[in-house]
Parts: sequence; structure tokens; C-alpha cells
Amino acid sequence: MGIGSCFPDNFLDNLRFVKYRFTLELLEQTRLPKYKGTVLRSGCGKQLKDICCTYDHQRHNAECRSCEHNHSCIYSYLFETPGPPNAQYLDSQRDVPRPYIIEPSPDIRQSLYSHERLDFDLILFGKAIEYFPYFLVSFINMGESKDRNVGLGDMRSKYRVLRVTTVDIYDEDWHIVYTPHRELRGEYIETDCISARDILESMPGYPISNQLHIRFLTPMNIRIQRHKSNDNDHADIGLKKARLVEALDFPSLLRPVLKQISAMTYFHCQSDTLDTLKVRELLSKAEQVQILKDKTHVKSFHSVKRTIKGFLGDVIYKGDFEPFLPFMYIGQWIYPSKNRVIGFGKYELIFRMK
Repeated sequence: MGIGSCFPDNFLDNLRFVKYRFTLELLEQTRLPKYKGTVLRSGCGKQLKDICCTYDHQRHNAECRSCEHNHSCIYSYLFETPGPPNAQYLDSQRDVPRPYIIEPSPDIRQSLYSHERLDFDLILFGKAIEYFPYFLVSFINMGESKDRNVGLGDMRSKYRVLRVTTVDIYDEDWHIVYTPHRELRGEYIETDCISARDILESMPGYPISNQLHIRFLTPMNIRIQRHKSNDNDHADIGLKKARLVEALDFPSLLRPVLKQISAMTYFHCQSDTLDTLKVRELLSKAEQVQILKDKTHVKSFHSVKRTIKGFLGDVIYKGDFEPFLPFMYIGQWIYPSKNRVIGFGKYELIFRMK
């Protein structure tokens, strides 16, 4: 039975994305947090709203959910991402994944100087691919605006977008799509798509051992919902704030992988979700997988308004991984974590031969 039999018809071809690598050149000194995903996303979002929002008199205060253009606005689709009317798949609007990821480079320098460079990746999924020019203009405007209230980070520092390339499945630069001295190469926006089929075809073909080594490259923030209970009869009376899982047992990791893959294809790639019975069967089998060695640790990242936690490091699982590998392999490009839009949830599989 082939790998494709695990998925609905056309699923592997419809789940597609393009990964872009931005290189910025700073025009003045700046100070940024160690993890730069938040400042990149917030700055881009404000510029995109300026471009797209029709309510000029209060565009930064308007509630997108109450706007009559909520389901047709590009900004709303990308940064608020309302579910389609009468969508049956997810429990709440909060569960609808954003169709993009902004992943900063591993560079943890906080002080950067004029003419130094800063890289980050932008991943666009499905329908969002056609909106790449909006992201490009937003990042250009953020860096080159003459308004001192606009720029990178708290210092609103200026920069220029030096170049943008597409990135191939092996994380190498592919084609240059933008430099300040040449027009946007629109032909690469579609031709440089990577599909789930491409991902699985790149998967190692040698026999896999009964151990699976996973390395978390950016914080894996998987949360579980806690129930409030009545002390008298222990009856559930509501939900508490979700908390970080205590350990990354295999079912806790597989569950968001399956959910994220299904949600991305359903909302952004015009494909059916994974079969519910298949998902339940996989999660049941996942209970048999054991943690052989856990070298992960929880790290806190501080932003302006909050502290975000996530797992970093390595974990080795032991079990039969044949049913899970196609999903876990695709998950490396999906980032199955809370705060994934700022690059949380990136991991890699390290295979061991039998």
C-alpha cells in the first residue's frame, strides 16, 4: 500500500506552500529581542492593514469581526482568518490556523548596527500564496517609511529589503524573486510551490528503526485545556486557561500535527480533511509509543505583552512508526504549535537506519 493511500484524493497535491527568504539591510542601529518573530509579524500586520483596510478613519481600532468586509478583506483573511460561514470542521474561530508563518533566523543578537543584515523566512500556504506581493510591500513600507512611528522593533528602525528568494525543499535558495533593482518575478510565485507529495517523495527510502529522534528547533508550544470543577461533586462547570503540556509524549505531539494538517488543507488548500476514524485510529496506536530519552527543556521568550513558553531540544521515541511517518514528515513544514505564525513549532526528524 502506497503512502498516498493514507490521505484523501488530491490531498497531497492540494496541500502546498511557497517558502520565501527575506534579507534585510539595516540602515541604522537597532535593538531587537532575541526571538524576532513577534516584531516582524506585528510590524508587517500594521502595514498590511494600512494597505487593505477600508475604514480609514479608525483602521487600527476597528474590530475585523464586526466588519461587513470580514470575509472578503485580504488583511482579515491573513491576520484574523475567520472561518467560512457555517464551517463544520473546527469548534471555534480561534482554531482556524493562519495561512502563513514568519520564521526568524536563529540569530539571537539583540544589538544590530547599520549595514548589518537580518534574515527571516515567510511561508505562505494555499490561497495565501497569491497574496505574497502584499507581504512584500508591507515589509518594504515598514523599513522605508519616513514616519518615525513606523519601523522595526521598539526603536522603529529603518532598513531596506535587499532581496527575496524562494527556498527549495532542502532549505536552499532557489530563485531570486525580488531585489530593489529588478521587478518582482511573479512567475516563481507559482512554479516554486512545494506540495505535500514533494515532501513525502523526499522522505528517506531506507528501512526505519523502531526509534524516532525528533529535534525541536524553535519552541514547541502545545497546550491542553483544563476543566474547572465543582469541589463538591467534581462536575465540570467550564474551562480554565490552557496550559503547556508537562511532557511531550508522542500522542501529545501527534495530535496537533494531525489537526494542523487537516485544518490547513480544509481552510486554505481546498481539500478534504483527514478521515476522522483514521485520526482516532492513529491516536490510539500512538499510545503504544514510549519515550526512550527526553533531553527537552522548557524555555521562556519575552515579548512586549507576554511571556511565551515552549519545548526545545531532543526527544527519542520507541515504537512502530510506520503508520505515523507520513504525517510527522509533513509536520516539519506545518509547525504544529501555538504561536506558529511567529515560527514556533519547527522540528526535524533524525532518522536511524535499522
